[in-house]
Amino acid sequence: MANLTAVPTQQGIGILNTELRNSVTKFVLIGATNYTDANLDTLLGDTEVITYADIQGHVFYHGTVESAYFDDDGVLTFELLLPLEDDLQKYTYAVGLVSESNELVSITPTPKIVLISGVGGTFVVKVSVKGSPGEIVFKNSEYVTPAELQNHKENVLRPVVANATNYFDLTDKLIEKGVIDVNN
Repeated sequence: MANLTAVPTQQGIGILNTELRNSVTKFVLIGATNYTDANLDTLLGDTEVITYADIQGHVFYHGTVESAYFDDDGVLTFELLLPLEDDLQKYTYAVGLVSESNELVSITPTPKIVLISGVGGTFVVKVSVKGSPGEIVFKNSEYVTPAELQNHKENVLRPVVANATNYFDLTDKLIEKGVIDVNN
């Protein structure tokens, strides 16, 4: 799972700072058939002013955002599942988050890789918008994502285990001192 830091576009900042962030449900993979594409590199050089129309000719895959939530630090986080069964045959230069109305919200440069059939994965995109840690913005799947499970472990299970450990330690001390008689 790759953690990527996104740069919101000017249009995207307005969307992400409002409740419209719930409308960011799609992502696109942007790339080319070869490893070196000077035009695409130049286009992706100024990610704050780029629009969907600018990259539309370089989009080779459309996907649905698996989930969006605020991580432990309050950073808006999107999980993007990459296709396992597709052989995309193009180098991925960047991933873009797109609103329901096809507005480019953020663009994130990626390592230049070719996604082949049988090798899936997840991009975790973090966008510099603050919120309450653990707050789910939306979820596309009924299953728990790895990040949600980790958040649950850290914020729910860890305190329960700590309390149980303290309880058992106290019980052991009371048994040792004879306050609790375990033989009767």
